[in-house]
Formats: sequence, C-alpha cells, structure tokens
Amino acid sequence: MRIRLAGIDCPESDQPWGASATQAASVYMERKHGVVEEIGQDRYGRSIGRVFVDGVNMNRALVSDGHCWAYTRYVKDKVLFELQDQAEERQSGLWGLTDAEPVPPWEWRRTR
Repeated sequence: MRIRLAGIDCPESDQPWGASATQAASVYMERKHGVVEEIGQDRYGRSIGRVFVDGVNMNRALVSDGHCWAYTRYVKDKVLFELQDQAEERQSGLWGLTDAEPVPPWEWRRTR
C-alpha cells in the first residue's frame, strides 16, 4: 500500500539526501506491520495519512531524524516544526550535508 505521509515532504530521488531518505523510510518499516490513520486524499487520489509502526509515528520520526521537512503548506501537526528545528540544530540527516545547502523538495521541484 502506498501512502502519502501527511504533513511532510522528503527529498526527491535526484536531490541530495533523496536516496538516504528513501532508505531510512524502508528501514523504519522493514518487515513490520503498520497502522495507517488516513486523513484524506490528495488531488491525484492518493491516500494521505499518518503511519504508525510499533506505536511510533513515522511521519514525526522521519522529520525528527532529519530525513524530511515539515511541509509548511500542508502541516496540521505543529509538532513537526519543533522536530525539524531540533534536527537542524543537531545537524541530523540532511541538515548535516556539507556539500550542498538543503533545499526543500517543493522548491527543488519548482526549479526542475
């Protein structure tokens, strides 16, 4: 099942940290059963939701570990902003990139 994770936006595959973000999401959920709290559908008909694996909110975990951004345009879970700020302060994940300034995926897509 493919779910658009609510309130977050991860780097595109051709963007710095894109492959790492995809790998992290796979590792978090590998061979585990998750629970999806569906909150709606996007304009393409994809399900949007929060995913919980072993009681852990994956949307929050991905932001907290520096793999994704809080998607400012669509965030309803304001904790995501706090988690992003903390990840940036710790230079976790994409915030620790030394060879490129992190560019939010929505800006990356606009320039492509």
